[in-house]
Amino acid sequence: MAIFYLAVQSVRRGEGRSAVAAAAYRAGEKLDDERTGETFNYTRRRGVVASEVIGWQGDRSSLWNAAEAAENRKNSVVAREIVIALPCELDDVRRAELVKSFAHWLHSRHGVAIDYAIHSPDKDGDQRNHHAHLMVTTRKIEGGRMGAKTRELDQKQHSRKHIEAWRSEWAAICNRALALGGADTALDHRSYLRQAEPFGAVPLEPQKHLGPSETRLNRKGRMTAKAKQNAWARAVNKGLHQTGRLFGRGLVRGMNAMIDAAGKENLRER
Repeated sequence: MAIFYLAVQSVRRGEGRSAVAAAAYRAGEKLDDERTGETFNYTRRRGVVASEVIGWQGDRSSLWNAAEAAENRKNSVVAREIVIALPCELDDVRRAELVKSFAHWLHSRHGVAIDYAIHSPDKDGDQRNHHAHLMVTTRKIEGGRMGAKTRELDQKQHSRKHIEAWRSEWAAICNRALALGGADTALDHRSYLRQAEPFGAVPLEPQKHLGPSETRLNRKGRMTAKAKQNAWARAVNKGLHQTGRLFGRGLVRGMNAMIDAAGKENLRER
């Protein structure tokens, strides 16, 4: 069964990371970091199904060396990374088409370059764990060069709505492909609690201040009708929230290996 997973993280120079190193590891290539003089060779890496650079007139090495050269601060964010789960119901060719379509959409929306790599499941892990890493520049590509910073993604109050749009678009792209492939499943980018709200979450009505006499009656078990309704509503919503958490936890358990692997990748890059 296909599951929805999209996570965003930053490649920060202040954490000792390099966009060149990250790109080399994800694509399984050998790249030279012109800023530090280091060489990162991951050509022995297995499981890279496909990779491509979108929105940049050059190869992977020139893209990320340009991204590194454009940042002068020691704590600069030199790249963003989007990790997405791919539908196991589709084949490698169709999954690659989905990722490429999403990369082009990101480029069109933000004017950035995207470097994606699609990974197959680890031989010792869940064989449904097809996923992709999309490295995104933190600057717009203008005239074939690194241009202005993507400030709309730097400020939390604005970046949240953009990431929500990313999640919605990725779910839509997958669902179109799943429907065309005849799969009896669909993805929903919303949290499990948000999905549950239209089907049973109960709004709490505002309560008026109770005087001493009414408070004493409530303490004795003689609650007002409105107080009883609100108590029931709180219980229902709490149950929905807990059920959603448990349901979600079960569905994404298969992604834990990916998250653990991401931490190990960061160590390898260094």
